[in-house]
Amino acid sequence: RKELEKERKARILADEILQQKSRNLLLISKELKLKNLELQSNLDQKSNQLQGIFENINDAYVVIDLDGKVLNLNENAEELFGFKYDEVNKPSIFNFIHKEDIEYALKSLEKLKKEGYLTNYISRIITKSKEVKWIQINISLVFDKRKKPTKAQGIVRDITDIKELEYQKENILKELKESNKELQEYAHIVSHDLKSPLRSLNALVNWVKTDNKEIFNETTIDNFKLIEETIESMDNLITDILEYSSTRLNPKYNADVD
Repeated sequence: RKELEKERKARILADEILQQKSRNLLLISKELKLKNLELQSNLDQKSNQLQGIFENINDAYVVIDLDGKVLNLNENAEELFGFKYDEVNKPSIFNFIHKEDIEYALKSLEKLKKEGYLTNYISRIITKSKEVKWIQINISLVFDKRKKPTKAQGIVRDITDIKELEYQKENILKELKESNKELQEYAHIVSHDLKSPLRSLNALVNWVKTDNKEIFNETTIDNFKLIEETIESMDNLITDILEYSSTRLNPKYNADVD
C-alpha cells in the first residue's frame, strides 16, 4: 500500500508537470505565432509599397559626353541632383558619384563605351545639398552619321525609397527567420521536457504491474491499461506537435516568404 501510495503521488506530480508544460508550450506558441503574423503583414505591406514606387516613379533624363561631362538634362534630373544646368560650366557626372562608388562608375563607363549600353546600373550619388541617394541608370551611346559614338543618353531613376524598403524588408525577413528559429528550438526543448516525466511514469506503471500482477484484479489491470493508453496518447501528441513545428518552420515550407 505504501508503494502504491507513492506511485499515486508520483503519477499526480507527473500529471501536474505535464499540464504546466503543455500550458507553457501553448502560450509561447501563440505568442510567437502572433509575432510571425505581424512580421508577415509588415513584409506584405513593404512589398506592396515597393511595387507602387516602381509603377509611379518619375524619371530623369541625362546626356553626357564620353568622359562623363554633363551635356544636358531635364527638370527631373535637375531636381534629382539638386542643381541647375549651366551650359558654360558643365559638371562631370563623377562630381556627384559617391566616393565609394567612383571606381565602379569608371569601370562602368568603360563598359558603356565598349558595349554601347548599360542596363540597370545602380550607384549612390551625393546631391548638391550633400544628401545621399540611390539611382538606377539605363544608358546607351549616341552615334553620329559615321557611326562614331559622340555621347550617351540615359534614364535615371531615384530608387532611394526602394532601397530603404528593401532594407526594411531584409530586416523583417531576418526577424521572421529568427522568430521561427526560436519557436523551433523551444518546441524541441519543451517536447523533451514533456516526454521525460512520461517515460518515468510509464516505467513506474510497468514496475508496479510486474511486482503485483498476481494480486491485482481484472478491474485494476484495466485501469493500468487505461493509464498506459493515456501515456501513449500524450506521447504521440507531443511528437505530433514537434513534427508540426519542424515542418511549419522548415525553410522549404517558407520559400514563398523568401
